[in-house]
Amino acid sequence: MEATYEGEKVAIRLPEKIYIENAQEVEKEIFAIELPEDYENVVLDASELRYISSLGLRIILKYIKKVNNKVIIDNVSDDEVFKIFVETGFSKMVNVRRKPDFVDVTGLQVLGKGAIGKVYKLNDEQVLKVYSDGRSREILEEELETFREVFAIGIPTMIPFRIVETNEGYGFVFEFVKSDLLANRISENPEKIPDYSKDMADLMKYLGNTELDTEVMSSVSKVMERDFDGIECLVSEKDAELIRSFIRATPEKNTCVHGDLHAGNIMLMDEKMLLIDMDDFGFGHPVWDMAQLTAVYQELINEEEIFRKMFSLPDELPYDAFVKNICHMTSELASGLFDRLKTEYFAGLSEENKNKCLELTKIYCDIIALRYDYRTIRGIEVNEEVMRAKKEVAEYYLSDMKKHEIAELPELFSAWNEI
Repeated sequence: MEATYEGEKVAIRLPEKIYIENAQEVEKEIFAIELPEDYENVVLDASELRYISSLGLRIILKYIKKVNNKVIIDNVSDDEVFKIFVETGFSKMVNVRRKPDFVDVTGLQVLGKGAIGKVYKLNDEQVLKVYSDGRSREILEEELETFREVFAIGIPTMIPFRIVETNEGYGFVFEFVKSDLLANRISENPEKIPDYSKDMADLMKYLGNTELDTEVMSSVSKVMERDFDGIECLVSEKDAELIRSFIRATPEKNTCVHGDLHAGNIMLMDEKMLLIDMDDFGFGHPVWDMAQLTAVYQELINEEEIFRKMFSLPDELPYDAFVKNICHMTSELASGLFDRLKTEYFAGLSEENKNKCLELTKIYCDIIALRYDYRTIRGIEVNEEVMRAKKEVAEYYLSDMKKHEIAELPELFSAWNEI
């Protein structure tokens, strides 16, 4: 029986059959496999399993108990075997996952294309979003759980049907609904910006007042801090710790944060807003979503020189075209949307408290901009010219952050509590 070790995961490939004739041998082999002290789970790969008897099930059950339920039964490709795992209750004890269907996307109509993937039309009822950033199936499984948790508590979003494997990577299959990006609708109907900005502000407030299961979802602040691992290649150790200190000073809340909120990640279906691209969804303080919007609709638009350095944009590339590719609308429309959105979101606050909230937002926008800067080079080798430009961008946003003291944050966050 073949076993492979990938970090804290142990993968064991099950044989084609587990029944009376080989049960004793299978049991002996599987229990003889050594497990690292720090292992997180054991994946039983059932891609070749075509039959399992009741005796075989008892062996698996015995092994599950041995490893304290840290088992995933994965890649079940035989329908009858999957049915057995479900009907005998195994799927209630451990995670039992089917082998993803394979879809060849060659020749399929492309409905949309973004920085991390494409959306294909499968048929009149389904679309397929394929990730091109090397996203593993395990990550998509975690994201699927996020979708289900978010959908269960009433957050307006589209839930994927299943995970599939394609010749371009893994992806999700979604229902094909008659909808459009909010950003596209704004471009077509700029006169409706007042209405759309109010609806968007209401959606943000709904997220900020809806609680999540913190045992299932991730803390946005903790994920953000983790994203700065290795940032010392751009900044000093002292400055890296300063960034982390600001993140740690964020009051933790168990309410929803989208994590990548802008009009390009909101769909309109019968004028109802639906959130998409839930990769960064988690719990935390609402300032993270407002800071993300500030980064996209304020910094990106107003700081051309900085963002050209951040993304290594060639001089011949028209900046307006770059902004439109990110925002899915012109700079003018994006700025107009953001101005109205801020007015709607902070409505009811005194001018003093509104200014405190905007000041706080800018601090966290600086953090998000620094993360953008680092993400574009994380894990890859770049030449000296690119690294120099990245360091200049980092210094620009650090100098802005350093205008503030962490001791100021409680007072600024107290203003946010009035929303």
